[in-house]
Amino acid sequence: MKKQVDIDIETAPDILTAEEVAVLMRASRNQIYAMAKDDKIPNVKLGRLVRFPKRRLLEWIESGGCAYLNQRNRSRRLFP
Repeated sequence: MKKQVDIDIETAPDILTAEEVAVLMRASRNQIYAMAKDDKIPNVKLGRLVRFPKRRLLEWIESGGCAYLNQRNRSRRLFP
């Protein structure tokens, strides 16, 4: 059974993991990694690790950056 991650953006650390970002954006961890790979979401690569600066991520979300995620989800919907 997967561990459910619950995150409060106010108390979250300054650098987030893909799992934490996925919870915040209500997306899958794989979608977050795909967006990071395509540089569609603010991220920092530390060797093999990918992390997400909270401040840049929130600015990106507020500026409408989630449109990429919505566009990808629209093409994969099971029901119209």
